[in-house]
Amino acid sequence: MRPCIDNALDSRWLWITARILLAVVFLSSGLAKLIDFQGGLAEMRAAGLEPDWLFNIATIVVLLGGSVLLLLDRALWLGAGALALFLLLTIAVVHRFWALPEPQAKEAMFWALEHTTVVGGLIAAAIASRLRRRLGGGHERAHRFTRSGAGLRRVAGRLQLGRGRRRRLAGHQGGAGHGRACRGAARLPWRRRVGSGQASRAGLGNRRAHHPHRLRVRAGGQAG
Repeated sequence: MRPCIDNALDSRWLWITARILLAVVFLSSGLAKLIDFQGGLAEMRAAGLEPDWLFNIATIVVLLGGSVLLLLDRALWLGAGALALFLLLTIAVVHRFWALPEPQAKEAMFWALEHTTVVGGLIAAAIASRLRRRLGGGHERAHRFTRSGAGLRRVAGRLQLGRGRRRRLAGHQGGAGHGRACRGAARLPWRRRVGSGQASRAGLGNRRAHHPHRLRVRAGGQAG
């Protein structure tokens, strides 16, 4: 049961439904004032707001603009803040239950309490939108990091494979070079080979002159 509830609360469709339900009252009021413009003007005059056309247009813009931001979840904090401010101003200007006579004060108080509740819902929607964006961004960054980590591992594997190939190629080239050197020495003329042999014997004589003790030790070891 708990996983089902968690999945429902995390679902995108429930979040869309909540935004639609929250925006219905503002969207319907804004469309009503736009369609029945004269009725909107009459409401502004009844509230003592002049010029009535300017306040009616401002109310339509706030109601429809805030509703669109709520529905699209784009700068929801701005739409929620504008609608919340509109509701609080409505309480202060229209539903002044503290300054009305008793029959009207009770009804105005109910309207004020309803507006206050909707303000709380708007604040909660702004907080939820911010948290969902942060969590969604975190999941996306983790996914990109995982993908980049896998990519880095693949690149490192390719680099190691390339190093192994280069080492094998270098070893192959070194062996081939050694074989070519041996074959080249075998192709040398007899006199050059003799000369190189004499040079090597001369070098051995020089080593005997400089290090006779080491040569005697080596000779004794070989004889043993």
